[in-house]
Amino acid sequence: MSTAQIEATALMCRLLDQADTRINGKALFEGPWAPAAQSLLRERLLRFAGDLPSATCYDCWVELARVVDDPPKSTTLGDDQVLQMCPECGPVVAPAYIRKTYQPAAEQLITHLVIGLGLMPQGVRVIQPGVVWRLGTTQPRPGQLHTWYFARTLHELVVAQALREHLQGEGVLQDAMILTTSETPLPAFSPLAGAQVRSLPAVGRLGQSTFEFLDNRLKTGGAQVVAAEERAHTNTLRYTASEGLVYWQGQAIRLTRQQKAILVALIDSRDHELGRDALRAATGSKDEKFSPSKTFQRIPEVYHGFIHYDDDEERYALKISDEDAHWLK
Repeated sequence: MSTAQIEATALMCRLLDQADTRINGKALFEGPWAPAAQSLLRERLLRFAGDLPSATCYDCWVELARVVDDPPKSTTLGDDQVLQMCPECGPVVAPAYIRKTYQPAAEQLITHLVIGLGLMPQGVRVIQPGVVWRLGTTQPRPGQLHTWYFARTLHELVVAQALREHLQGEGVLQDAMILTTSETPLPAFSPLAGAQVRSLPAVGRLGQSTFEFLDNRLKTGGAQVVAAEERAHTNTLRYTASEGLVYWQGQAIRLTRQQKAILVALIDSRDHELGRDALRAATGSKDEKFSPSKTFQRIPEVYHGFIHYDDDEERYALKISDEDAHWLK
């Protein structure tokens, strides 16, 4: 495993294990964590979180300088630059990324973990929104079950206590395998002291579209155990970007390159909707008669299940299933 993978895993855990998960553009593109952050961006594990109205002056690195959205016409700026007004330095031309913020995409990390564990999306459930997820259950050998969980900020006693109470209520406290962004072992006074808790950097590394577990540190084998009701109702886009798959009514459906491009473009758009021309541009299509419905004509259930077309507005929008509601916002 490469140093880049190790650093990317460490940065992801560091961000998710703090109250404010955001990272600013300067740290992302210039700081010591820049290579790791770039790796996370490529894997869609970091997402844009908005622009800041001001940022530390790019000249003196002391004062907080306002970013001028409408700079004077006499100032020539490139598309990758902004103008700052520093109380000490005056106008300063700076890289546009200094005002941008990013935050880790926890839902995409869940996808990486599920793929790395060899699980299907049916078993994923939110236990504490944005904090704890149930990933699924495996059976390493007859009579033995492992229920997998992922939790961030387990160093917070309230989070650890809530998870312990959930595990006790489900009767899986002894069999639960808990993956976390927090450092382990947990303190002796933690409500989860004695439980099987493993820190992500200690058991593996982020890879391309997956989490690569080290077998000598964590045994992950075993067939998945999925309840019948979970199989019947799984409709998810979780594996579209990484695997080129959608799940409809519990069935895995392989997408063509263009079908995948259409769905990924809608997933990535801020409001999960795009006009026809914008969608065509986002998919890289050169077809003047671009028609998503025709692209999905062999699998109309996927088109009608996940895409809504507004005739009046000529806009395409995602239909977000219950299974995807916690990560497609």
